[in-house]
Order: sequence, then C-alpha cells, then structure tokens
Amino acid sequence: MFKPYQHILGVILLIITLFFFFTTCVEGPAGGKYTDVRGKLYAGSAICAGCHRSIHDSALHSSHLLTMQPASKETVMGSFIPPANEFHYNGDRRVIMEARDSGLFQVAMAGGRVQAIHRMDMVMGTGRKGQTYLYWQGDSVKQLPVSCFQLLGGWGNSPRYPMDTIWYDRLVSFQCFACHTAYIGMKKPVEINTFYQVDQYDRGKIVYGIDCERCHGPAAAHVRYQQEHPDVREAKYIVRWDSLSQQQRVDACGICHSGAHSFMRAMFGFRPGDTLTNYFYPESGTAKTDGIDVHGNQYGLLVASKCFLRSKTLECVTCHDTHTADRKPLVDYSAKCMACHGIEDVKKVHKDEDPSLLVSNCIDCHMPVGESKLITIQRDAGTNMRAYLARRHLIAVYPEAAKRWKEAMLSSDSSRSPTH
Repeated sequence: MFKPYQHILGVILLIITLFFFFTTCVEGPAGGKYTDVRGKLYAGSAICAGCHRSIHDSALHSSHLLTMQPASKETVMGSFIPPANEFHYNGDRRVIMEARDSGLFQVAMAGGRVQAIHRMDMVMGTGRKGQTYLYWQGDSVKQLPVSCFQLLGGWGNSPRYPMDTIWYDRLVSFQCFACHTAYIGMKKPVEINTFYQVDQYDRGKIVYGIDCERCHGPAAAHVRYQQEHPDVREAKYIVRWDSLSQQQRVDACGICHSGAHSFMRAMFGFRPGDTLTNYFYPESGTAKTDGIDVHGNQYGLLVASKCFLRSKTLECVTCHDTHTADRKPLVDYSAKCMACHGIEDVKKVHKDEDPSLLVSNCIDCHMPVGESKLITIQRDAGTNMRAYLARRHLIAVYPEAAKRWKEAMLSSDSSRSPTH
C-alpha cells in the first residue's frame, strides 16, 4: 500500500534530478540539451558556433582540433595500396597496413605468417608533418609500431621503435592525451606518479583534439548567461584573452608546448590565466637553450629569445592564429618581425644586402629549420635514419643559416641571368 512518506520521498528525488539536469546541461545548438563528459562547467565547443560561427568553422580545420581524431580512411594519411602499404624490418619481418570492412589495421608478419593484428583506433597528429596511431587494448591505449611521415613520403617506424622486432606494447601515457585531447576520462582515480603507465582509460569519455574550452576555459556559465541576455555584448563568465598578461598568454600555450616535465597535477585542470609553475616541478640545473630540442619545447626557446625578453607584447599568437589551419607563407611571418624592427633596423645591420629581399624572409635566417635530437625516423630497414625536422623557436642569429640564404640568393640570381 502506498504510504505518504513515499510520495514525499518521490518529490524530493524528482527535485534533485531536475536540479542535476539543469545544472549540468546547457541549450544545444539545435535547441536540445547537451551534457559534456567533462562535467557541468562545460558547454561543448559545438555551441560556440551560435555566436562565433566563422571562428568555430575555421577552427574545425586547425592543427589544434585535428591533433587527435578517430582513425578512418579520411583521417589516416598513409597508403593502403600494395606495395606502398608495407613497412620492412630487419630480416623477414614486415607490417602491412590493411583497410578492411571492419576498420584499418596494422598486420605484423614474420616467416610468411601473421604474428599480430591490431586496429588503428586513433590518429595522433594532423599529418602536416606526420602521424602516429594508437589502439585500445582493454582499458589501456598503446602505440602502433608504424607511423607515417611527410618527410619520408609514406610509412616509417614510430619514433624510438626498434628495427629488429615488431613492438606493439608501448603504453600511451596520460601526458600524451593531456596535450592531444581536450579530455579523457579515467575509470578510477590515478596517482600522479602513475600517469606514465595508465591502464584504466574510459573510452566513453574522450573529447578529441584541443577544443575551444581547452584554451578558453569552461563555458557553460558563459553560454547560459549570453543566451539569457542576448543584448549584452560584453563577454561574461569566460576568460578574455586581452585581460591576460604576456606571461599568462604564453603559459597557456606552454602547458602543451614546453616539452616533457615532471608534473604536480593533471594538465586538464589548467585554465587560461593560470601559470606553469602550478603544474610542473621546477627543472633541475641551469636551463640552457642548446640543450632544448627543436621538437616539443617551442615555449622554452621562445621565452629565451631576446625578442621576447625585450618585448612586452610578443607571444605565441603574435605569429600563430590558433583558429585557422595556420599555413602562411614565410613573407607573412616576416611581416610580424618587421612590425617591430622596421626597414631602417634591417638596413643598419645588413648594409651590403638588398633590404627588399631580406624583409621577405626573416624566418629562414633567424628561425631556421633544425634537426631533432630526440626523434629519428626511417623508411625501412634498408635506409638510413633521418632526423625529424622542426623550426627553431629561439629567435637569434644563425651564421650557417645566413650563409645558406646568401648562397640561395646567388643561385637564384644566376638562374635568372641571361645566358650567352
């Protein structure tokens, strides 16, 4: 028989349920409700398009958003057509990339027999320089042995992978996801000192790529307020980039672009306006730029540059538009240099050179492409190792780069001269 207290209890439970619903959901782009896996503070990037359509649509093609994606024929850049779909190791070992109805796979062969088959579940990297691939094994994520690189024109060994065996067992650390996804959930709490060997990811709670809220902070309160007050033009309950200091701005990029660190807390907790010192333990010893690799720690190189140290405005987004694909010609980046230095500065330093040629390409001389000491890649067992290339973010004078530039200019002039 129904009792009065049961009715009261039911009402209380209903109130609690409604409270939870309305505090964890915001109005979606089509009028529906959306609950973000990161919790009630987040709105989801799709809703940003309601007010920021052009920026949102442009960001869909940006390197940040595409830095981690589900694997598919559209997102994997390597060939699956024989013989270009094979990677050869020492001896008779090889990995064949196969496209099947059930997905994309890396198939390990030895002695003419299949040794292992693993699906490409996730793509890490945009493909502009390269990609590597991950697969789920239970609640852990592991890296596949074959990656793809533009420099090689196809498949290559995954960084630091051996050539005498086909290795499928490298665990993907929490820190990898912290810089390549907006969020990934855990099935149970993880201690900081075990972040590098995580085997309890929740595949149902992942936000691929670096989305709007990873850089701008949680937006549910902002969205709710702006929806309720459409005539208010000032952004409320969201961090405004122009309110941050120069150091806070570069730290917002440095949380991912400052290389590997020993960290004190999960990087997903970083918000714009925070500082790196709240997340990373101090580096031991004296930091020297010649010890910083060109890959991974662009932050460390930039902040050591005289241009940065003498400027109160130079920051990462001075040159990089994070809302676009960011593939500008060097003359556009050089224009950023000239905005500070000016043509007269160039003439004083480069007295014997044509300033019109110099100002069209400051970058190759003062931020040349360098070889990584940490990452080497190889097309197959019969070819030599090659260094991974990345542009130096220590803005400085590089005599060898200047020499190469002059030689290129002379060669160019010679090729344009009339022949007799």
